[in-house]
Amino acid sequence: MSRRLVIVESPTKAKTIEKYLGKDFVVEASVGHIRDLPRKASQVPEEHKENQVVTGITNDFEAIYILDEDKKSTISDIRKKLKNAEELYLATDADREGEAISWHLLQVLKPKKSVPVKRLRLGQITKSALEKAIAAPEELDTLLVEAQEARRLVDRLYGFPVSSLLWRKVAQGLSAGRVQTVAIRLLVEREKERLIFIPAVFWDLDAMFKTEAGDTFEAKLLHIGSKPIAQSKDFGDNGQLKKEKSDCKVLTAAEAESLRDRFSTSSFKVSSLEEKPYSRKPPVPFITSGLQQEASNRLGFSPARTMRSANALFQKGFVTYVRTDNYLLAPEALQAIKNLISSKFGAQEHAPRNFGSLSENAGGEHEPIRPADFTDPKEVATKVGDDEARLYDLIWKRTVATQMKPATGRTVIIEVNEDHEEPARYQARGTVIDDPGFLRVDPAGTKETILPAVTVGDPVEVAELNPEEHRTQPIGRYTEAGLIKEMEKRGIGRPSTYASIIDRIQQAAYSFRKNKALVPTWTAFAVVRLMEEHFSHIVEYSFTKKMEDDLDAIASGQKDRQEYLRNFWSGNGEAGLSGLIEAGLESIDPAQICRFPLPFAGGDPWKFRDEDVVLRVGRYGPYLEAGEIRGNIPEELCPDELDEKQMDEILQAGARKDEPLGHCSATGKPIFIKSGRFGPYVQRGDSESDEKPEFASLLKDMEPDSVTVDVAIQLLVLKEGRVCGTTTEGQEIRVFNGRYGLYIKAEKETRSLEVGDDPFTVSEERCRALLAQPKKRGRAAAKPPIQVFENVIELDGATIQIKDGRFGPYATDGETNATLASDMDPEKVTSSEAAHRILAKRERDAKKGKKKTKKKATKKKKKTAKKKTAKKKTVKKKTAKKKTSGKNE
Repeated sequence: MSRRLVIVESPTKAKTIEKYLGKDFVVEASVGHIRDLPRKASQVPEEHKENQVVTGITNDFEAIYILDEDKKSTISDIRKKLKNAEELYLATDADREGEAISWHLLQVLKPKKSVPVKRLRLGQITKSALEKAIAAPEELDTLLVEAQEARRLVDRLYGFPVSSLLWRKVAQGLSAGRVQTVAIRLLVEREKERLIFIPAVFWDLDAMFKTEAGDTFEAKLLHIGSKPIAQSKDFGDNGQLKKEKSDCKVLTAAEAESLRDRFSTSSFKVSSLEEKPYSRKPPVPFITSGLQQEASNRLGFSPARTMRSANALFQKGFVTYVRTDNYLLAPEALQAIKNLISSKFGAQEHAPRNFGSLSENAGGEHEPIRPADFTDPKEVATKVGDDEARLYDLIWKRTVATQMKPATGRTVIIEVNEDHEEPARYQARGTVIDDPGFLRVDPAGTKETILPAVTVGDPVEVAELNPEEHRTQPIGRYTEAGLIKEMEKRGIGRPSTYASIIDRIQQAAYSFRKNKALVPTWTAFAVVRLMEEHFSHIVEYSFTKKMEDDLDAIASGQKDRQEYLRNFWSGNGEAGLSGLIEAGLESIDPAQICRFPLPFAGGDPWKFRDEDVVLRVGRYGPYLEAGEIRGNIPEELCPDELDEKQMDEILQAGARKDEPLGHCSATGKPIFIKSGRFGPYVQRGDSESDEKPEFASLLKDMEPDSVTVDVAIQLLVLKEGRVCGTTTEGQEIRVFNGRYGLYIKAEKETRSLEVGDDPFTVSEERCRALLAQPKKRGRAAAKPPIQVFENVIELDGATIQIKDGRFGPYATDGETNATLASDMDPEKVTSSEAAHRILAKRERDAKKGKKKTKKKATKKKKKTAKKKTAKKKTVKKKTAKKKTSGKNE
């Protein structure tokens, strides 16, 4: 009989801990949070329905919690184990969320007073860490629970009412959040900078010089006489030279060509040679945000992908806790790194340091993210998936590098002057690494530029001259790593929330990815405008940072939670959120908020057919409007790429949509070519007439511009079936354009048309030949898989295939099919990415299946014996386990 019950969040973590504990312990997983605020009014208990400021929060700013439907069977299982337990250990994660989960478990499980409750905080999941924690258990930190609850309530007070306002004033389905909305504002402000940017055009004239010994080196033109040559950094966003750079010379194409002719016959010699010591310090250890940024830059991982793999490594015992802002390594870690460096690189390469000064404002007691026991990356790679292996390698190298010597060397600067009354001056720079130091363990990004040996006065010959035109570029958009860095710098949010915030603003209608950059949508522009004009202080960066500080003060007991929430909602010297929302509901004009005159940067308004062009954000997305003409803006078009040419094309297409191609010769009705949700189609009849119009899809690969009135009529005939003859038995044969392609039909017999068969002209003879062929049963022969991954560790050794399906590429393990994300290349997707898509799909399927199972069980309970009902519960438990495993691994 089990004597000790240990509860963790994740089944993976439970599996790892079970390996280290004896048979006297039983480890169960809560699978994340078990209770939360109600998501909708119908879930609120009756006694609280008339006593709420927003759904889930009472008038006294207390939380109303309900047990998650999909956690009832999990709690039931844990309760059964608790009946036989003499001790209860709560081993959820050692942070705010983990502390809150432990508190909720206590509230729901209500263990007997005779069962001692102990809190285990694990910075890493190793045998020694477990033994140490069990030997010295702790108490539940109620201040940390208060801090988590305060954040949850603030998020609800902000999110629910502001989201509701956005639904009414901008578009349905939009969401708001105290950190999310400010992150969107950062994206929009960066895009505004790009929209008002005016590029400058300038030329340069790089040269390749050759020494007397025949060695070559590249150099950049810096001066002509006393005039510095303008470079990209010398121009402002208005396309003009910056005020302090007004003495620079901006080379034109003609001047660059003239200088090339001159330099071709000029004499040059080395005028200056300078050598400076070079030193590059080792990096700091990884905290959460640093790991997300480096994994994005080095591995191309999104923050969510990074945290998924990092959590898996932690739960399997390979790295320390992954949500941390502390740079201070533990003494045992420092000793382990010292031993490792001495054995691999020699004791002389060890240079101990710790980072206490960087950790003065750290919000937690966890170490930075490091290997738990410094297992070699090659060994770990045999036990985890590809993503996890690559991330572990990054963490291992970074941690070891922090305790090694700096990289040292020399920077050499050579200057070359022309023999002329207004001499040209060129400069070349090179770096030589003499002692790699920490680069021995992680040489990525190291680049040496070795210059030839020269002395002052040496003549050099012009080997090559390259005049080149340049245009200044606007400031770059934020990448995911860049946005995290900016949020961290401004104190917006916390490292543990960055991944989910960036995921959310992409899943909502606020941004999309182009290459690695995050591009805000016009919907984001409308939302940010609304927030800036009507909730200005709430979206101020300083306010958001202060809010984080206030919530930290609640965590430390320096601020009262109820008073803080009341002031946030009702106001204290300035308008509270509730007052701003009431005022906004009355005063915000959706037409004004969602209307942007063009061009965005100002100036003469764009015109189309003598009408001013405006951009509007509508219910189904952004569109252009000029008088009565409207045209939808393509989803993939970045705001700063919308120019007058694009505008004209969009509105020309919109104008064609409202103008008929012509009229049907048989009915006299107008015929239109239109674009709908599922692609272009033809329409016969006016949408505003009493008679319902007829519709027909275009054929596959048919361009809308190629459709004439006659073709449109033929398409409409195909929808109803074009008669093309009879069978030998006299049955009528018709050709159809169906959902899955072109086919012929005679009574109940159908056959698909083959490549080369024209549906408009296919003959009776050809149709009879097709009908005479044996009918192909089932689907066509399956295409070979695009990729195959065998022994995928994340799926316990299963094989994954990447296939091309009817609705696009997908990953399958033979049981679960998961569509790949739109930005995933099926030929380049990794086994880990595919596995995580399948696990996520399993989770969604389990949730849907569980609801159905529950419904059936309830129905049968009325008619069947108790024994059968119990069996149903067992099945339900299995479904829950499948779901939770997919979610947390």
